[in-house]
Amino acid sequence: MRVLLQDWLVYSPFGPKYDWIPFAGQFGGHRPFDGHAVVVALTVVLPGLVWLALALDRLRTRRPTLPVALVIASVLLFVVVVPAAVEVDYASAGRSIIPLVLGVVLWLPDLRATPRFRPRPVRGAIWLLTVIWFGVVLALTSL
Repeated sequence: MRVLLQDWLVYSPFGPKYDWIPFAGQFGGHRPFDGHAVVVALTVVLPGLVWLALALDRLRTRRPTLPVALVIASVLLFVVVVPAAVEVDYASAGRSIIPLVLGVVLWLPDLRATPRFRPRPVRGAIWLLTVIWFGVVLALTSL
């Protein structure tokens, strides 16, 4: 609804418009090997794409559930197409992944009950959503 109102209104009270070019919000205003772009790629884009792959694999094998749909929608809306003004610093980049974390938390009971999903990929994907991973990325990029 917000996107439709933004397109209809000339001046939007809702903030910046969405960039419909994938990943333009994360990498549009930065050089490709800028430290900010690397941190956003490793802490927002990589976890988002990993969880999107897990959710799409889940859709391929089983009936869709609400948490799977939430994970897919949050990755598409808050990781793939994000306004460039949202990704201006590390804190705002981290906030853009909060809906994905909430979708994953809702999906965890179903993931634990499914024998097909091996624990290693799921555990690795969960580690990509932690503050520890963010700290490792900051240390590696020496920011």
